[in-house]
This record gives sequence, structure tokens and C-alpha cells, in this order.
Amino acid sequence: MSDTLIQKYATSVVRDFMVRAGDLKGLIHDLTKGELKELFVSRVLKSFLTSQFGIGSGIILNRRGQQSSQMDVVIYDNRIILPFIREQNIGVYPAESVIATI
Repeated sequence: MSDTLIQKYATSVVRDFMVRAGDLKGLIHDLTKGELKELFVSRVLKSFLTSQFGIGSGIILNRRGQQSSQMDVVIYDNRIILPFIREQNIGVYPAESVIATI
């Protein structure tokens, strides 16, 4: 059975991510390498999500004030509660709006 246009596109997007991530192997600085991979993952995810969802990294905060550890990728729903603090890709996200983390 032949791949559909959507399957071909999705495969191409993921393949591009894998190539870009592989290109980082030569970098010595692990933090920079990790941050770039996070940006690559975020870009791939964003291409498949509707505008109601946002993607960033940071801390998740629940209503009791408990904080998560640093989350590399946070997917949240803009319709529920917007991030408490958000500068560029880094923020503090209310637990009620977080859909997934990586």
C-alpha cells in the first residue's frame, strides 16, 4: 500500500529532525546540544499541533504551590490558563493547562 501525502510529509518532518539532531554530535557543550535538541523537538511537535496548544520548557506549578523539576518540553492548552511567566521558550506553567511533557 502506498503512503498517503500526510504520511510522506510526517515522515519527511521527522527525518529532517533526525538529521539535524545527528548533526549536533560534534558539539562538545552538552547543555547547548540539549537545548538545540529541545528546540528541534518543539518545532516538529508544533508543526502537528493546532494553535490552541503552546510549547515551551520550564517548571509546572500546581494549585498547592508545588513545583516540578525542569521540564525540557511542555505542551499546554492556551484555552485553559496561560503560563504564569513566559519569556521566549521558558516559563512557569499551571498544571491545569499542561497536556504533556518530555
